[in-house]
Amino acid sequence: MMRPLFFPAAARIADGYRRMLRRARSLSALVVLAIFSSCAGDGFRSVQYESVDEASWGAFEPLSFTLGPVPSAGPYDLRLLLRMSSAHPYPYKSLFVEVRQQWGTDGAVRIDTVECHFAQTVWATEGINLHQYDYAISSRHCRPADSVRIALRHLMRKEEIPGVSNVGIALQPSAE
Repeated sequence: MMRPLFFPAAARIADGYRRMLRRARSLSALVVLAIFSSCAGDGFRSVQYESVDEASWGAFEPLSFTLGPVPSAGPYDLRLLLRMSSAHPYPYKSLFVEVRQQWGTDGAVRIDTVECHFAQTVWATEGINLHQYDYAISSRHCRPADSVRIALRHLMRKEEIPGVSNVGIALQPSAE
């Protein structure tokens, strides 16, 4: 590279500018690498929601889900997801949900009861707000291509309960 003889200050500025460009390129390459490496790994998460009547979810209205297949062997968590609506306030402090699981093709059914506790806040707001809750159901070591069928219903004494707008299930790798 040839430097101008008559403008040494301009040559120093140009060299500094080139160094700054090299550093910027290196930094942008590191940022792109960091973004892609943060997305690496098993990002599998299977989620399904079912809508229920916010005014009254009936105890004899079971909800059905099929999740999977899982992409690789390992421990997976099954989670219950609830969305509560302020349009029809839920009148209790907790909710009991029966979860029936059938994994793969073995036919065995596992039944769990999940007790869901809710925050004691006043939901008296203008408009309609949804409050989301997430509860652990169980963990299981899965084989590749395993899937699960889920049926759930609430176990409250009152046959119909208000305030629940969506019920969902999530299957995701364990954080172990």
